[in-house]
Amino acid sequence: MKHEYKHFVELRLDFLGKGGGSSDPQHHYSIMVEQIPTELRSEKALFDYFEKMFPGRVHSSNVLLKLPEVEELSKKKMKVTARLEKSIAHFEATGKRPGHVVGRPRIMLCGIELKTMDCLCCACFRRDKELMTNFDDIDADKIVKGGKVDSINYYTHQLKNLNKKMFVLQKKKRDVAEFGNHTLMAASWYTMVSEYAEYFMDDPNVEESDEEDLVPESIPFNDRAYQIGENAPRATMNQMMVPPDRQTSEMIMETEFM
Repeated sequence: MKHEYKHFVELRLDFLGKGGGSSDPQHHYSIMVEQIPTELRSEKALFDYFEKMFPGRVHSSNVLLKLPEVEELSKKKMKVTARLEKSIAHFEATGKRPGHVVGRPRIMLCGIELKTMDCLCCACFRRDKELMTNFDDIDADKIVKGGKVDSINYYTHQLKNLNKKMFVLQKKKRDVAEFGNHTLMAASWYTMVSEYAEYFMDDPNVEESDEEDLVPESIPFNDRAYQIGENAPRATMNQMMVPPDRQTSEMIMETEFM
């Protein structure tokens, strides 16, 4: 037994070091980066950052996201799919199309969800979380709670709506992973503008200055340091109050060459 375990350890270390036919060799040359800054939380931005540090040596980059909305929607889809399959199986076995009352609770037995309750007496209506389950049957349809519906048609339509929501949500999250979270970028931009505002309010010479439309000295803007001078580039306050992702090409050209 001892020799077999020793041999297993050797094989295990060899597999972890060299990999197998089913594993990607690139996994052995990957690193995990934590606490990524807001402006780099996209696959393209992160790739460009490391490519600039190590030219030609970066294979790819992937940003992991927390997706509680996708997980919650996926759970709903699984529940609806299970109920639709159960309804179809009931129809195939009996030849009768099943129906149910919208909004009524269901009993859980050994982890299996049963059909809706036929009665709602006081004893049965005490909602024990271990025995009963509530499900938002009225999410996908404008059906009044308590109405009788055809189960197959109802869950087919509900699954179709959930698939549409999932497609839109996945596309949104995929864009965030590829191009970054514009909400976080806007928050960072708002912080930057607030710092500018505090600088102007604390400067006693702002009201007396003839160059009110100039960006103050030592304040960086768009990765450049603007200086007050005769030949220095100018940027008006209206341009500063527009987020970088909303600035037009005319604004940028005016800032560069005015």
